[in-house]
Amino acid sequence: MLIFFDTEFTGLYWETKLISIGLVAEYGREFYDELSDTYQIADCGDFAREVVLPLLEGGDARMTLPALSLRLGNWLEGFEQPVTLTTDSIDWDWPWINMIFADPMAGSAYRWFDLGDVAP
Repeated sequence: MLIFFDTEFTGLYWETKLISIGLVAEYGREFYDELSDTYQIADCGDFAREVVLPLLEGGDARMTLPALSLRLGNWLEGFEQPVTLTTDSIDWDWPWINMIFADPMAGSAYRWFDLGDVAP
């Protein structure tokens, strides 16, 4: 099962911070969340301020990194088959997958699927 994902972050620089993540399975199932605890508006570059932030949904989509990690892990586990995460920008997007599932507050959600199975 191919799952395409994209992330939005504060800018194209070394210490950028995650803003949101969206995933779509090849058959249309979707996942979207925004982070409430990883960045401040002051961290955002011009593109993030002008293009990304105005498009954020807020509300139930907004959550902490540990909550995102658990929710995304459960979503991926729900496929009950191997998944391959793919992106058009592996250098910028893939590190966020690693960060999301490396969070020590996330428990064991990341153990339910192979993080190494990625198609660039």
